[in-house]
Amino acid sequence: FQGYAGVVHGGVVAAILAEAAGRTVMGEVNPRRVVVTGRMDIRYRRPVPVLQPLVISGQLLRESGLVVNAHSKIEDKQGELLAEADVTLMEIPPALKNRVGWDAADWQVYPDREELE
Repeated sequence: FQGYAGVVHGGVVAAILAEAAGRTVMGEVNPRRVVVTGRMDIRYRRPVPVLQPLVISGQLLRESGLVVNAHSKIEDKQGELLAEADVTLMEIPPALKNRVGWDAADWQVYPDREELE
């Protein structure tokens, strides 16, 4: 997953940010909701190191019909912001989900690692 030695590739960072944003609409409220990334504005603040613990989070900002706006970020263990993104997500309409067989049944939001130990 490296770009330069010791640094996570920017495309992998983007995928992590997109996933964190998308997970903001899942969970207890609507676990079967399926969204895809429509637009993402990324700010790479500092190099994201490989093989280091990271804190990845997402925050739901606004919902309007099938469109969801979220913010996601990657921080190091000390809380320094490494990368962040404003993400526009779109819910897959039910008719399309059924036609292509997309279902959120296989997806779940996992508890934080500390909750597992």
